[in-house]
Amino acid sequence: MNLKLNQRLVFPTLMLFAALLACSIPGSAPAEPTVITLPPTPNLPIVASPILQYTPAESTITLKLPASACWMDSNVTVSAGQVVSIRATGTINTWGGNDISFNNPNGQVENICVDPKCPLLNVGYGTLVGRVEDSQPFQVGETTKFTAPNSGRLFFTVNDWECTDNSGEFDLVVTIK
Repeated sequence: MNLKLNQRLVFPTLMLFAALLACSIPGSAPAEPTVITLPPTPNLPIVASPILQYTPAESTITLKLPASACWMDSNVTVSAGQVVSIRATGTINTWGGNDISFNNPNGQVENICVDPKCPLLNVGYGTLVGRVEDSQPFQVGETTKFTAPNSGRLFFTVNDWECTDNSGEFDLVVTIK
């Protein structure tokens, strides 16, 4: 058994010794690298390659709108002509927890906002309202679908002229095609 072990070690050891010996022989330096000189390139105009932008066929974003946020920037940008679908759920209160002021995204049926400070006149308090940048506000409610009239960020609020006493939040799912 020791003999077999020694035979296995002898050949690799001899190879290593031969390689070390070959490297130490004078005059066995490696050949100099060959240098190739290329002709100069002509002065051609530089043309920028187009920047390709990937636009997904559809994107879906979820976000929460606190009822106390007046015109919350959703950080969602749409382009003019894109189709935007919005679904909303949740319950908010627009009047300091008063029992008559709870509502879903469709707003309050009994309490209609007639104050000119409301985002939408003659629409129930607490209704979910949206807009693109500074364009006209529109009613979202529990669901809406529209074609973006212009490019810009989506903003959301609840239909109320005083947001600081509101509580609760709406969960929104925004799909852009």
